[in-house]
Amino acid sequence: MAYKHIDYVKAHRKIAPFTSQLIARTLVEADRMLEHHKKFIKRIKDAEASSIQRFNALPTNATIRKEYVKCGKNDCEMSHGPYFYAYWKEKTSTCNNKSATVWKLKKKYIGSYLPEIKPSELVANSYIGTINGIDVTKELMIDPTNSTKDVVHFMIPKPVVMQIAEQVNKSGQAKEGLMKFMFKPTL
Repeated sequence: MAYKHIDYVKAHRKIAPFTSQLIARTLVEADRMLEHHKKFIKRIKDAEASSIQRFNALPTNATIRKEYVKCGKNDCEMSHGPYFYAYWKEKTSTCNNKSATVWKLKKKYIGSYLPEIKPSELVANSYIGTINGIDVTKELMIDPTNSTKDVVHFMIPKPVVMQIAEQVNKSGQAKEGLMKFMFKPTL
């Protein structure tokens, strides 16, 4: 069996143009994909920044809800999201009767992202409270359902309410209709 001599120099000259074209095409495609991914990441970061900007502009009494929405296309049955919306009540006008106030429910789109809410170092783990000088600390309950702000409920049993009412009557505050709430965080 005779061995055929391969001229590698000639072979390289035939293959080199094809190989360099393939490498060039691969590099161009890689650059195109990299630019596409950069634009995609920029779009995500811009959406996140817009969501945070809208979140920071909300009133303090707003409640945040996560919602899934229909896009409105006839052939689309999917719910898209989650998207975050803020809801709050705003005083719109006062009627002639000073005791009647008209409130309107407001809704605002926040976006697909919410900022990570870190509790302040000043946020307390417990509170003390008094009503007209009567200690109601045991009746305070921190509500953990709202992650954006501390919500504390006064859960006052009937005997304590009666004690406060008696004190208000004795002190003459009943004429003014005032109850003095004192509420402060424990350090």
